[in-house]
Amino acid sequence: MKSLILLVAIIGVTAGCTSYPMTHSYVKDYRIGQTKSAYIGQNMVSVKDIYYPSYYATKTITLPYDFTVSGTGPAFLDKYNWEVKATKGQVFETNGKAIVDGTPYDILYLPDTNGHFAYGLLVDAGGTMLKDTIYYRKAIKLQDMRVVPEDIKLQVSQSDMAGVACDRVNRYWMTCGTVNYELLYGGINNVGLNIMYREYTRDDLAKPSFYQNLVYETNASEIRFKDSKISIIKADNEKIIFNVVSDDLHEGEFLNGADPVFERIKLVR
Repeated sequence: MKSLILLVAIIGVTAGCTSYPMTHSYVKDYRIGQTKSAYIGQNMVSVKDIYYPSYYATKTITLPYDFTVSGTGPAFLDKYNWEVKATKGQVFETNGKAIVDGTPYDILYLPDTNGHFAYGLLVDAGGTMLKDTIYYRKAIKLQDMRVVPEDIKLQVSQSDMAGVACDRVNRYWMTCGTVNYELLYGGINNVGLNIMYREYTRDDLAKPSFYQNLVYETNASEIRFKDSKISIIKADNEKIIFNVVSDDLHEGEFLNGADPVFERIKLVR
């Protein structure tokens, strides 16, 4: 079914439709707050900037524990009573996206106790699920939506576009943006903590890249790179242990033809 939907979407594009939904995504090899480590010369952080049709934007969500979601559907669906019981360790793929109050959410359809995929749950990039809103053709707020446990947080993978190289995306109606880089650990000495910044070209990640050596204070507990904050847990001449506290790289959705940055990129790809 998913292949059929994708085929229809591609046919719509090739038929001359230019106002189809696009996703701007930063494919990252880290999650905010996730502890990572890297030896000298190894990659600490990697970011790939891509634009692609929204029908490609699926993610994998793993359930870290059992939980139950229940409620009464909207009046136009005869106030259907539903309940979802999910089991720890189950893995599901999202299906589509929705924007609620300016925040993008992935839509996760789980079967209810009757085996129906009636409503979609809305999960943000960090794995937090909206507790008063479900999705049925649009985001719908419910008065009696119940989630147990209340502090549910799901494990969200990176987009399935993570393996797409920038020199191949154009044939799939996609293109790369201009924010493509990685940080490599360079060790520590009495002068400073060294990190190599390597920036890649937009059109082909395999082409020669731009290098810059970043030097921070030797005993720094937190460093900033562009709009990202990185907490240093431990650093020596063997490896670094750290986590990315925050960044300013957010997914967004727009209609093709409506984003000026994407339009400029299309002109030169």
